[in-house]
Amino acid sequence: MLNQNRHSRRRVESLRAQGFADDEIAEAPDRAGDPLFDASKTRDYCGGISPMTLWRWTRKLGFPQPDIIIQRRKFWRKSTLDTWIEARIAEQQAAPIVNRPPGSCDLPRKAAG
Repeated sequence: MLNQNRHSRRRVESLRAQGFADDEIAEAPDRAGDPLFDASKTRDYCGGISPMTLWRWTRKLGFPQPDIIIQRRKFWRKSTLDTWIEARIAEQQAAPIVNRPPGSCDLPRKAAG
């Protein structure tokens, strides 16, 4: 059950107003220990990345969409970021290690001419 402080009481009242039953409210997770990060704090939490890198990760690496958007400001829950980071680590650990000779790369070679 939710800890009883003024924020949790407001949350319970809000959930009741949305039509949730008391047993459903009792099973709802308490988000008190799950802070929201704005874009700047999210970038810092992900290693001090730039705004462009965050945009690229969203487009190419499946970085999660914001949990909340308020007046064009984006917010992510810490648990959402942790879940994504853990999934990326597991994905990289499961990928086979490719041994390449030193100096080799995957870039196409220019035709001699």
